[in-house]
Amino acid sequence: MNGRQWLYMLVLILFFVVAGFRVAAILEPIDIQKEMVQAAQKVTPAVVNITAIQHQKVNVPVIRRSLFREFYGLTPQTREVTSSGTGVIVQREDDWALILTNYHVINSANEIHVRIPALQKDYPATLIRSDAEADLAVLAITVGEDEVTVAEVGDPNELQVGQWVLAIGNPFGLSNTVTQGIVSAIDRVLPVESQYHGYIQTSAAINHGNSGGPLITLDGKVVGINAVVINPTANQGTAAFAGIGLAIPISIPRINSLLKTGQVGYVAMGVVGQSTAPEGGFLVETVYGKQAEAAGLQPGDIIKTCAGTKVNSMDDLNQILATLDPDERFQLVIMRDGQELTLDMIAELEDYSDAPNWSGLRVGPLDNDARSKNPYLARAQGVLVEEVLPGSSAADAHFQPGDLIVRINNMMVTNPMEFSKAMAALDNADILYMVVQRANRIHLVRLYRKK
Repeated sequence: MNGRQWLYMLVLILFFVVAGFRVAAILEPIDIQKEMVQAAQKVTPAVVNITAIQHQKVNVPVIRRSLFREFYGLTPQTREVTSSGTGVIVQREDDWALILTNYHVINSANEIHVRIPALQKDYPATLIRSDAEADLAVLAITVGEDEVTVAEVGDPNELQVGQWVLAIGNPFGLSNTVTQGIVSAIDRVLPVESQYHGYIQTSAAINHGNSGGPLITLDGKVVGINAVVINPTANQGTAAFAGIGLAIPISIPRINSLLKTGQVGYVAMGVVGQSTAPEGGFLVETVYGKQAEAAGLQPGDIIKTCAGTKVNSMDDLNQILATLDPDERFQLVIMRDGQELTLDMIAELEDYSDAPNWSGLRVGPLDNDARSKNPYLARAQGVLVEEVLPGSSAADAHFQPGDLIVRINNMMVTNPMEFSKAMAALDNADILYMVVQRANRIHLVRLYRKK
């Protein structure tokens, strides 16, 4: 082969190489489109529509006429208030199918109905587990021999920013709507939400009615439950898509924890401390978590990293722990007496039963029974005082069983867990303020720590 033939051969090879790149560039979007179609087809049959019906008692004005006069009055009536949302079937056990949705979709509902669009069939639903703080709930429906589709649950910890995802839901009553976007951010925490919600932020369109629907990867695995849409004009009307949606990360361990304990299974360290800024790190002042004690964590230790991520505050620590599953193994890098040490940890569910509490108060939830006995608590939020320890700070401040605690300093408390968290965070405070409701009056009560 002479030089000219070699040249022709080289040009021909370059032509096919360039053509190959062009073909690949053309086929790549088609492959992504194919993956999206397959993922939607895989999960959509497992997505359900949820209708929650609340029975509200109202007084309706009436006019009664007699022969000589008219009487005006009020007649009690019951009206139905209906709301809608989405859910996804995540398990099947014998004749039962278990559906995961948002707590706010079914909160206060007297009746819950589920429709499976793929089967064109309706079912009455039973609420079996809920975690209000995590905004998650599990419903059960009896499906008998119906061939329902169960969605596969993935691992949200494997998500990467920029990754394609799909949201499936029932926005504005439009069943089985699929929208596409990317993961915009992970471990997102909103100032007005619980610090333990490491939300998945997505650009996939989420609107009213999408709540409770699945966020899925292109391999057809559920990694989140769509919960929140951020819209600066929401206070002027119904919130609508503005490019920022948030989903609650979901994994098999978290679902199992919710089914077993009624909590979604957020992980806690069981420590109280403070930032060591500007040096960086988190100074441990109190250790009460069983796993933290077993790992050898001590008061005075400075946590530098948790699970490979730098820690500078309690918020940093909570955000990192929110990405872990119960019983997952991870490492803490700490400084102790000028030496760097690595501690092997096992993630444990948050449990504040042994958390520091110098107030002398024992509290319980504001449940439906308490609301029914006290009409002024019908729309209230807080925790009820069940016991006041004699000689305690609360006793000195004249607390009484039945008082409703609404806020501690700048922290809202809507359940006993939040009360314990707030008291643990204020373990070193000498003074704190509580907003307390007694009967129809609101009081600001100052508590002094007893020396």
